[in-house]
Amino acid sequence: MLIPALAECQDFANIRVVGEGGQLIVLYDLVSPKAATYTVALYSSHNNFSSPVLNAKGDVGKGQKPGINKRIAWDAATEMPSFKGDIIVELGGQVDVVKLGLNTSVPQKGLKKGKKAIINWQGGTLHPTVKIELLKDGRVASSLGEQKNTGVYEWKVPKDFDSGSNFQFRISAGEENVQTTPFAIKSGLPLWLKIAVPAAAVGTTLAIIIFGGEDDLPEAPGPG
Repeated sequence: MLIPALAECQDFANIRVVGEGGQLIVLYDLVSPKAATYTVALYSSHNNFSSPVLNAKGDVGKGQKPGINKRIAWDAATEMPSFKGDIIVELGGQVDVVKLGLNTSVPQKGLKKGKKAIINWQGGTLHPTVKIELLKDGRVASSLGEQKNTGVYEWKVPKDFDSGSNFQFRISAGEENVQTTPFAIKSGLPLWLKIAVPAAAVGTTLAIIIFGGEDDLPEAPGPG
């Protein structure tokens, strides 16, 4: 059989079709910048593309993640035993609608200045971009900007950022938004190290005062 392959979805690429006995093997790449999964269906000209084929297995159906060399095996001989002639197969797909949700848990000890925080989320698939904000006491303390809905964002805590508690990250996609649990932002240096530095300086200064002018000290009084 002559089996060309067509694709209607811009996220399908590098489609190849080969025959193996009574099966048709469809290989394809699913390319998408979104943090999303897709429902993939295989159609055939034997029923004028009116409904997806039934006896297909592999990377087909709901929950297909982007990737290369994905494979569908269609038992065409069983589904259309009396068919003769050429056939055209076609891939169709649509994004799975997944509600926006967080995969991130901020450490209970909080975040330290100068360190990176990695925020992960899923869903919000109807929206290509998300807005990321830092809240303090429920109010916007800093707008971290907008980016593609890739499901991950890294934020380095500025070293001059004010320490405090009750911070939250908020991710918004359209009308949907989610927030992390509250966390604290703390100094990057331990308290004992901050105290030790001025203490050492004071100790050095005292040493200079006590021992630096030995020749100017008065002589010790004699006996009696």
